[in-house]
Amino acid sequence: MGSEAMTSDDRGGAEGGAAAPMEFSERKRFGRLSADDAELLAELRPAFERESDRFVDEFYTHLESTPALRAFLSDPVTVGRLRAAQKRYLISLTSGDYGEDYARSRLRIGQVHERIGMEPQWYLGSYSLYMDLLLPTLHDHFRDDPTKALRASSALSKLLLLDMQLALDAYSV
Repeated sequence: MGSEAMTSDDRGGAEGGAAAPMEFSERKRFGRLSADDAELLAELRPAFERESDRFVDEFYTHLESTPALRAFLSDPVTVGRLRAAQKRYLISLTSGDYGEDYARSRLRIGQVHERIGMEPQWYLGSYSLYMDLLLPTLHDHFRDDPTKALRASSALSKLLLLDMQLALDAYSV
């Protein structure tokens, strides 16, 4: 897993960013993302794979219904590429491996959103949509074990909040 230390350059190289290294493992510890959480999320992989096309369709239908986001989604070729990337992102949430490579990929996602000029409120708001779309699949997957469903919901929340933190590191403050 490596040292999991990321410097300000890893956070997009934004001017004014903290110069001291940020420990990714400390973020996971503080957010209480555990090995048990990773195992629960990995159990969701078949369900997320099965529902991925529906999820991506609903996600982009909602984005396209938002006037402020339409400009980002005007080119059909770009939208096709984005849909494929969104599907990969969705499935990656169930990888069970949330180490340094995972963190770097989230930082790159934030860098792209910042570079294209997407304002953070739209980026962050999409996580609410993620939860709305994913929680029914999660609860259906664990329908015979409500306690496990609750723990998996918590694990997913922890991971998405961590993803938000990492992506926002790329934005200039």
